[in-house]
Amino acid sequence: IDPCLDKKGGCQHHCVNENGRARCQCFAGYRLAYDRKTCVDIDECKAQRGGGCQHECINTYGSYRCQCRPGFTLAADGRSCDERLSGCQIANGGCQHDCYDEPDGGH
Repeated sequence: IDPCLDKKGGCQHHCVNENGRARCQCFAGYRLAYDRKTCVDIDECKAQRGGGCQHECINTYGSYRCQCRPGFTLAADGRSCDERLSGCQIANGGCQHDCYDEPDGGH
């Protein structure tokens, strides 16, 4: 008899039939709780010392995401932060002489 056929063997996420006994498993980003049936979110930010994020790590259910401090943008790798360049830092903002960044984003 497969115990997993009846209400997933009491497992919250996934049930594996091992010789007629239910063994619970959790989805990625979760770990099995002490009751061996329910699953608890893993805080990757704590478990992986900041999740590999350069600035800030935000824990989410089953995963995490990196966030950069103001003045920076998240790089393509999803972990590193690149300094956000102002309009004047790129080709002098298209200005012929002096370039000044305005609060509204203009220059």
